[in-house]
Amino acid sequence: MNKTVLIAAVTGAASLVAGGIAGYLLANHRLEKKYQGLLEEEIEQTKEFYAMINAKLSYPTPGDAVAALIPEEEKELLEEVAGAIIRRRYDLPGAPITQVLEKNVFEKTNVMSPDDDPQFQEMVRKRSRHMPYVVTAQEYLENAAEDTQITMTWYSGDNVLADDKEQTVDNVNKIVGIENLQYFGRWSDQENVVYIRNERLTAMFEVLRSDGKYAIEVLGLDPSEVD
Repeated sequence: MNKTVLIAAVTGAASLVAGGIAGYLLANHRLEKKYQGLLEEEIEQTKEFYAMINAKLSYPTPGDAVAALIPEEEKELLEEVAGAIIRRRYDLPGAPITQVLEKNVFEKTNVMSPDDDPQFQEMVRKRSRHMPYVVTAQEYLENAAEDTQITMTWYSGDNVLADDKEQTVDNVNKIVGIENLQYFGRWSDQENVVYIRNERLTAMFEVLRSDGKYAIEVLGLDPSEVD
């Protein structure tokens, strides 16, 4: 082969390879910039997302959350619709929406705190280790004396107390105190629950109220056969 032709061929091949490498490097550089940009965008969006989550969790009142999260143009609609519903639900006619939302909607406004309830305080003064007595939800949950805790059901339809295995309980008065079964919903934070402590048995009872009858709901008797 002619030496000149050979040199030209080698030079051309080298140029081609060099060009290919340069093109690869250029393309690779562009891809790196592209995906680096995408990565930075994703990171920024993630930061914004978690910042929003943290912001939501840091609102001191529901009213602050509403003010921050609801677009300005929708607040008037909220005032007219949601505000009216909430005011009616919580018996606050005419109250501004911000005042309604700042009110703790989980607060039981009609339930007196045990600390302020004269009847409960009188019951506390009369507590005796020889007789069962009503305790608050907080006392039950704290269980300072580490009593055994048992759940029972009071079937008010036929006045039957059943244990957690659905077996009837004898000596109801000695176990939970018949008079204590009139305090469902009082100091328990739940309408159909009363908490009772029996120091003599070192036990605390969570008594659930059912409006049904033990004979029907547990024994499965036909309602027509039950008085």
